[in-house]
Amino acid sequence: MPTNGERSRHDCPDCGRPMYWSEAAVRNRYPTEYAEAYRCTNGHTSQPCPLCGSNDTAAWADTEPGPLYHVICGQCGNDSVVNK
Repeated sequence: MPTNGERSRHDCPDCGRPMYWSEAAVRNRYPTEYAEAYRCTNGHTSQPCPLCGSNDTAAWADTEPGPLYHVICGQCGNDSVVNK
């Protein structure tokens, strides 16, 4: 698992800015709980792994055949394509 403030090797798939690990980047299923994830300076967050739910992922936008993200999980190694 990355440490707080650690930079991702991949830039934000939405805006191209650097992404940094944050301990409270994404709202969890409860309104007062937050999950760890990568977040860029524009506020975009990393995509959760569809298999294990971890936000320790690298993603890039795939415009063919539609608006999709290609997501690779740093925790379980899952390689997926998900809707943007």
